[in-house]
Amino acid sequence: MDPSWCRDSHGHPGMNTGFIVAQNNARTREILDAWATCPDGARYPGCARWKNEKVFEQTAFNEYVRYDFTGEDDIKPLPCDETDGYPGSPDLCAGELVRHFWREKGRVKEGIVGALGRVMEAWLEGLREGFWERRDLLYVEE
Repeated sequence: MDPSWCRDSHGHPGMNTGFIVAQNNARTREILDAWATCPDGARYPGCARWKNEKVFEQTAFNEYVRYDFTGEDDIKPLPCDETDGYPGSPDLCAGELVRHFWREKGRVKEGIVGALGRVMEAWLEGLREGFWERRDLLYVEE
């Protein structure tokens, strides 16, 4: 989900389509096809305007497609704090699981370095535990 201030014309919070998790099945392909053909205007009259206006495909999705696929398993928004931000985001979306530096592209390097640091910490902790568990095989007294 987008930050709470990003709303569609229906007043609902926008879904940021910069990160999608999808299953390869017929329903997903139907949703993606409806989205891809939205600007043709055949299925969604008025969608053609999003061919040339700001945030093109995301707005087409938020204004039309999401309201056409409302089944329990069709589209499940992920919380803003999990997927649509970064630590210190001015929009208060923390990006805990997925970082999306959509407003401050210059912070991508910092975000990658931070993520690599967390991965290395976890890896080294596992390595340390492995050495400790096998210390009787690894430790040699002289």
